Amino acid sequence: MAKSTPAPPAPSHWSNNNLACAYTWADLNFIKELDTTFDQSEKVTMNQFRFWNNAASPDVRRLDAQNVAAQLAKMFSGVNFAKYESGKSYTTAVDEMTDLLVVATKTVADLAQVVDDNYNFFGEIKPQS
Repeated sequence: MAKSTPAPPAPSHWSNNNLACAYTWADLNFIKELDTTFDQSEKVTMNQFRFWNNAASPDVRRLDAQNVAAQLAKMFSGVNFAKYESGKSYTTAVDEMTDLLVVATKTVADLAQVVDDNYNFFGEIKPQS
């Protein structure tokens, strides 16, 4: 009988060489949603953010998350010189970030992936497919 070996974990895109990760972390720290090092932040979940209120209704939590997403969107385009990916806009970026921010178990790394899907940061080199 052959032994089965578990599949290796999927590689994480979390890297300080990924501008979406670096700017997501830096901007979340700037707006005081995070207070962790870059390495610690990868696995921080949304319910650990400052805006998260366990007593809030889902509607109120969504409004709070939308506020965080709007702040990030403005920082990415205004401070970090990001442009929107093809087919993306302020509205789609804020909506997609908000949708993730309201899921308690999603992580900062997950948020950075949404950011990467929506923004092209100045100096970013996209991996070849």
